Amino acid sequence: MHLYALNDDRDSFAKYNFPSIVVDAKYKATIEETIDNFLRNSTATHQIFSNEDLSWLRFDSELVRLKKLFKIPTLDVKVILYLRNRNDFLTSYENQIYKKKNRFPSNKRDSVLYIQDDSWLIDYDSLCSVFKKHFGSENLIVLNYDESIRNHNNIIPSFLNILNVPDQDWGYESYFFNKS
Repeated sequence: MHLYALNDDRDSFAKYNFPSIVVDAKYKATIEETIDNFLRNSTATHQIFSNEDLSWLRFDSELVRLKKLFKIPTLDVKVILYLRNRNDFLTSYENQIYKKKNRFPSNKRDSVLYIQDDSWLIDYDSLCSVFKKHFGSENLIVLNYDESIRNHNNIIPSFLNILNVPDQDWGYESYFFNKS
């Protein structure tokens, strides 16, 4: 989804990891058709789309394209953002950068690989602002990642709470925990 919405001149991990992907009209039509088919054929009352890379969207044009994918009124969409302590996020993010051979931090301020203290990646105000603008402040739910980890060792319980799923013994404690 994020490649569909991302401005063509912007970089992303996906673009670095899969340079053969061409985000052209054919690619975008395939994404539109896939999501449209999923939404039309789903028997669930609600659908969840989860994509960490959507947090890289910052421009109006990108959010307009993202909304276009769903073809439903903004009121029907809830955006859930987990925000992490900025320093811990950058440390973890840097570790993610180095997990791929020949991928290194960048000095280009607009790069997804730019991880200095003034990085746009930790400008949570602009992130929240652009999602509020396009989905409405009443549809943006911002959660504290660190608090969720402190309380439950992962974010699953807080996510289930938003969905009004009763707290049960789901066994989520053994699920992946990002230790970086």
